[in-house]
Amino acid sequence: MLSYPRPTSFLPLNQLLLRRIPPLQPSPSSASDTSSTSTNTVPPSSLPPLPSPPRKSLLSPSWKLSTHLVPAAFPRSTPYIPPHTLPKFKGSKDQFKADVEKLARGVLEAKETYWVGRDEKVERDQSRLWNCVNRYVRDDAAESGSESEGWEGDYIAFCACEWVSERNMGTYSPKPHQLSQHQISILKTPSQKPQISEIWVWEAVNHGDAGLVNASQLSGICKIFPLFTSNQTI
Repeated sequence: MLSYPRPTSFLPLNQLLLRRIPPLQPSPSSASDTSSTSTNTVPPSSLPPLPSPPRKSLLSPSWKLSTHLVPAAFPRSTPYIPPHTLPKFKGSKDQFKADVEKLARGVLEAKETYWVGRDEKVERDQSRLWNCVNRYVRDDAAESGSESEGWEGDYIAFCACEWVSERNMGTYSPKPHQLSQHQISILKTPSQKPQISEIWVWEAVNHGDAGLVNASQLSGICKIFPLFTSNQTI
């Protein structure tokens, strides 16, 4: 088993530069679409292809899965930095170790440059990026008789844990809560009366399917701002 000695010192960290989120602007595709009356409408010709054909949900046959693309914030809060290329082993362990250490230094230097604000005069990333939402909809409510009884299930939203706090999660989901083992069993058992009707899984520009859609335009650095703040939605 590979192991490393316990560090005897910590990396020195410079003071963090507090930043304001840059003002949002219409995306290039939306702004150039003169046929649309809303800058939030993306013309079909500007939509990228999905990373895969339509898929079946792995939860159970009673769930349907659809994939949706959402325009990401524009411009980005960080500059464009070419992604770091992973080194390849060329037969020499010493050379491969040196290449990995060089890559690690490059990643840390890029993060520190952003951290302390040495990139303030660099233009923000103008790439056209997309977020992705995978939507799971339970389609057996009618068969269970729930519709005739006026039943309405819960909606559950999943996203990166640092984006949404428990205090303001209600802005995003009508009835947010953590999944219990009982609720997980209900998801997989269509014979029981459903309590959860829809699940939305949000993926940032460099996560999951969104990362595949944006692969050719991703920067080597990113910054995650909270999706919800105490007094506004961004």
